[in-house]
Amino acid sequence: MPDWISGALTTLQPLWPFFVKVITFWFVGQNIKRRVLTKKRAASSAGWALMRDTMWAHPMVVGILWGAMYPWMPAVDWVSTRGGAITEGILAGVMSTIGFLVLEAVAKKQGWTAITEVIHEVEDGSIPPTPPAPSEEPKE
Repeated sequence: MPDWISGALTTLQPLWPFFVKVITFWFVGQNIKRRVLTKKRAASSAGWALMRDTMWAHPMVVGILWGAMYPWMPAVDWVSTRGGAITEGILAGVMSTIGFLVLEAVAKKQGWTAITEVIHEVEDGSIPPTPPAPSEEPKE
Protein backbone atom coordinates (compact mmCIF):
# COMPACT_ATOMS: atom_id res chain seq x y z
CA MET A 1 0.00 0.00 0.00
CA PRO A 2 1.39 3.45 -0.85
CA ASP A 3 2.58 5.53 2.08
CA TRP A 4 0.11 8.34 1.42
CA ILE A 5 -2.86 5.94 1.72
CA SER A 6 -1.63 4.38 4.95
CA GLY A 7 -0.87 7.85 6.31
CA ALA A 8 -4.37 9.08 5.43
CA LEU A 9 -5.98 6.02 7.02
CA THR A 10 -3.89 6.46 10.16
CA THR A 11 -4.97 10.10 10.37
CA LEU A 12 -8.66 9.34 9.79
CA GLN A 13 -8.87 6.29 12.08
CA PRO A 14 -9.68 8.25 15.27
CA LEU A 15 -12.57 9.97 13.45
CA TRP A 16 -14.61 6.81 12.82
CA PRO A 17 -17.39 7.73 15.33
CA PHE A 18 -17.93 11.02 13.51
CA PHE A 19 -18.16 9.33 10.11
CA VAL A 20 -20.59 6.76 11.53
CA LYS A 21 -22.86 9.59 12.70
CA VAL A 22 -22.69 11.35 9.32
CA ILE A 23 -23.57 8.16 7.43
CA THR A 24 -26.32 7.29 9.93
CA PHE A 25 -27.92 10.74 9.59
CA TRP A 26 -27.69 10.53 5.81
CA PHE A 27 -29.17 7.01 5.56
CA VAL A 28 -31.96 7.52 8.09
CA GLY A 29 -32.82 10.94 6.65
CA GLN A 30 -33.16 9.59 3.11
CA ASN A 31 -35.40 6.77 4.28
CA ILE A 32 -37.61 9.10 6.31
CA LYS A 33 -37.85 11.48 3.36
CA ARG A 34 -38.87 8.65 1.06
CA ARG A 35 -41.28 6.86 3.39
CA VAL A 36 -42.61 9.36 5.97
CA LEU A 37 -42.19 12.94 4.76
CA THR A 38 -43.43 12.30 1.24
CA LYS A 39 -44.61 14.98 -1.18
CA LYS A 40 -48.11 13.49 -1.01
CA ARG A 41 -48.29 13.93 2.78
CA ALA A 42 -46.81 17.42 2.56
CA ALA A 43 -49.58 18.41 0.16
CA SER A 44 -52.24 17.09 2.56
CA SER A 45 -51.34 19.03 5.71
CA ALA A 46 -49.54 22.20 6.76
CA GLY A 47 -47.74 20.33 9.55
CA TRP A 48 -46.32 17.72 7.16
CA ALA A 49 -45.40 20.50 4.71
CA LEU A 50 -43.50 22.36 7.43
CA MET A 51 -41.64 19.21 8.43
CA ARG A 52 -40.73 18.53 4.79
CA ASP A 53 -39.62 22.14 4.23
CA THR A 54 -37.29 22.01 7.24
CA MET A 55 -35.71 18.63 6.46
CA TRP A 56 -32.31 20.27 5.98
CA ALA A 57 -32.25 21.13 9.71
CA HIS A 58 -33.35 17.74 11.04
CA PRO A 59 -29.84 16.16 11.10
CA MET A 60 -28.54 19.07 13.19
CA VAL A 61 -31.41 18.78 15.68
CA VAL A 62 -30.92 15.02 15.95
CA GLY A 63 -27.17 15.63 16.40
CA ILE A 64 -27.89 17.98 19.30
CA LEU A 65 -30.19 15.42 20.92
CA TRP A 66 -27.75 12.55 20.30
CA GLY A 67 -24.90 14.48 21.92
CA ALA A 68 -27.01 15.68 24.85
CA MET A 69 -28.64 12.35 25.66
CA TYR A 70 -25.78 9.96 24.85
CA PRO A 71 -22.47 11.69 25.66
CA TRP A 72 -20.98 8.33 26.70
CA MET A 73 -21.12 6.96 23.13
CA PRO A 74 -17.80 6.77 21.23
CA ALA A 75 -16.63 10.12 19.95
CA VAL A 76 -13.58 11.69 18.39
CA ASP A 77 -10.57 12.38 20.61
CA TRP A 78 -11.34 16.05 21.23
CA VAL A 79 -14.76 15.29 22.71
CA SER A 80 -14.61 14.91 26.48
CA THR A 81 -17.71 16.80 27.66
CA ARG A 82 -21.42 16.90 26.93
CA GLY A 83 -20.92 20.19 25.08
CA GLY A 84 -18.28 18.56 22.91
CA ALA A 85 -20.63 15.66 22.16
CA ILE A 86 -23.36 18.14 21.18
CA THR A 87 -20.93 20.02 18.93
CA GLU A 88 -19.83 16.79 17.28
CA GLY A 89 -23.49 15.90 16.65
CA ILE A 90 -24.18 19.30 15.09
CA LEU A 91 -21.10 18.99 12.86
CA ALA A 92 -22.16 15.49 11.78
CA GLY A 93 -25.60 16.84 10.86
CA VAL A 94 -24.07 19.70 8.88
CA MET A 95 -21.73 17.32 7.05
CA SER A 96 -24.63 14.98 6.28
CA THR A 97 -26.68 17.81 4.77
CA ILE A 98 -23.77 19.32 2.83
CA GLY A 99 -22.68 15.91 1.57
CA PHE A 100 -26.17 15.23 0.22
CA LEU A 101 -26.36 18.62 -1.51
CA VAL A 102 -22.90 18.19 -3.06
CA LEU A 103 -23.72 14.68 -4.30
CA GLU A 104 -26.98 15.94 -5.79
CA ALA A 105 -25.26 18.85 -7.58
CA VAL A 106 -22.44 16.70 -8.95
CA ALA A 107 -24.87 14.00 -10.11
CA LYS A 108 -26.98 16.56 -11.97
CA LYS A 109 -23.94 18.21 -13.56
CA GLN A 110 -22.34 14.91 -14.62
CA GLY A 111 -25.65 13.42 -15.79
CA TRP A 112 -25.57 10.45 -13.42
CA THR A 113 -29.20 9.46 -13.84
CA ALA A 114 -29.00 6.42 -11.56
CA ILE A 115 -28.04 8.63 -8.61
CA THR A 116 -30.49 11.43 -9.39
CA GLU A 117 -33.35 8.91 -9.68
CA VAL A 118 -32.58 7.60 -6.20
CA ILE A 119 -32.21 11.10 -4.74
CA HIS A 120 -35.51 12.38 -6.16
CA GLU A 121 -38.42 10.26 -5.08
CA VAL A 122 -41.62 10.00 -7.08
CA GLU A 123 -44.98 11.29 -5.83
CA ASP A 124 -46.09 8.12 -4.06
CA GLY A 125 -42.88 7.89 -2.02
CA SER A 126 -41.43 4.88 -3.79
CA ILE A 127 -38.09 4.64 -5.54
CA PRO A 128 -38.49 4.93 -9.31
CA PRO A 129 -37.75 1.79 -11.31
CA THR A 130 -34.46 1.51 -13.14
CA PRO A 131 -34.95 1.70 -16.90
CA PRO A 132 -33.78 -1.30 -18.91
CA ALA A 133 -30.33 -1.09 -20.44
CA PRO A 134 -30.34 -0.27 -24.13
CA SER A 135 -29.61 -3.27 -26.25
CA GLU A 136 -26.73 -2.92 -28.60
CA GLU A 137 -27.47 -4.37 -31.98
CA PRO A 138 -24.71 -4.78 -34.53
CA LYS A 139 -24.78 -2.04 -37.13
CA GLU A 140 -24.35 -3.04 -40.73
